[in-house]
Amino acid sequence: GYDSNKIYWSTSHGYQFNPYVFVGAGVSLDCYTAKTWCTIPIFANVRVTPLVSKITPFIDVKGGYNFVGYMKGVYFAPSIGCRFGLTRKVGLNVGLGYVLQQNYANHYQWDPLNKVEDQTFNHGLSFHFGFDF
Repeated sequence: GYDSNKIYWSTSHGYQFNPYVFVGAGVSLDCYTAKTWCTIPIFANVRVTPLVSKITPFIDVKGGYNFVGYMKGVYFAPSIGCRFGLTRKVGLNVGLGYVLQQNYANHYQWDPLNKVEDQTFNHGLSFHFGFDF
């Protein structure tokens, strides 16, 4: 029953094992545009880049948990995209993904002492861009 459009900023830090695999961890600040709340999911991040060239596709998966804000619970965000090498060490990433955020909502049934907790999931498509260095 609410608009789930959001703007988010995230950062991941980790280790590039070879030109093809990055593994790290990160945090995101997700702010919903129609409400006055934000969430802060913490996640593990794996990125696979199958080619080594100036322009290359990638697969990225973030999975974790949100401990802060109204939407506490599991966070899962896979994406695919393309990396454009700007210099030898800097790249521009553009991608399309899916975001799933677990949501626990409390409500009362007739009696305020009879609290029921519903588990739902907020999900949708995402478009993102970023830089790596």
